[in-house]
Amino acid sequence: VQLAAIDAASPNSKHIEVWASDETTSGFRLHARTWEDAATYGLKVSWVATSDLAMVQLGTHSLVGGGSSPNLDAETVNFPRSFVCSPDIVFGFSAIDAAGSAPVCTRLESLDTHARGFVLKTRDAVSVGIQSVSMSWIASASPTVLQAGTIEVGTRSDPIKDGVDRAFDIRFGRAFDAAPSVALALAGMDVEGKTHTRIDTWSDGVTSEGFRLHVRSWEDSITWRVRISWIATPVVANATASNIPPHQPPAKFIVDGPPLGQGWCAVT
Repeated sequence: VQLAAIDAASPNSKHIEVWASDETTSGFRLHARTWEDAATYGLKVSWVATSDLAMVQLGTHSLVGGGSSPNLDAETVNFPRSFVCSPDIVFGFSAIDAAGSAPVCTRLESLDTHARGFVLKTRDAVSVGIQSVSMSWIASASPTVLQAGTIEVGTRSDPIKDGVDRAFDIRFGRAFDAAPSVALALAGMDVEGKTHTRIDTWSDGVTSEGFRLHVRSWEDSITWRVRISWIATPVVANATASNIPPHQPPAKFIVDGPPLGQGWCAVT
């Protein structure tokens, strides 16, 4: 389970967590929460499910900050089951704990990936108020089953703002036999802390060869940079999307659907 979009108030802290429980062959329970002074108006959550550990594996890992270092410590993550070769890995935030109105600036990356695991590193975090982050990782050793990648958008001289839709054409490394399902996740961000954090991502124009990826911020929000992970799989015929009216947040809700998709959840 990963965050694909955020609408969170400033100068409040950013306390956001999403997770899954009660998994069965037909669905699972999706949870989202904030705590303390945080005010989160909306989240978009993407999910991926698998039972074929030989080809695709998933997991969640937490990194805790502290002290004056600008980087959270690197940690080794072991796969539940070794792959036959080194897999491709992408990340997405499943929880963010950031203090006050400080800029939210952090990004995830892997080092020394091999068939048994990888080293996870979170950069640019502690010095700008990030207390901890949790990330979901997705590893795939078969491009016919799942393909994934990452794109970074925005710079200090060309930030994402004013509701402008930034669109990018993504090409698959290997064409699928038919149009796959695509899900997106936030894997890094550098956001102005004095205004609300507003980031939305979505995809359209999906074909067997690629798709168009979109990202935007709106109103007075300024996103200096955002890193977006994408996941595509032919296993699912159609992704699902569920919209919940803002300011009417349920404590939790049940997702019954295919093993890849996304939906909105409002949280206060």
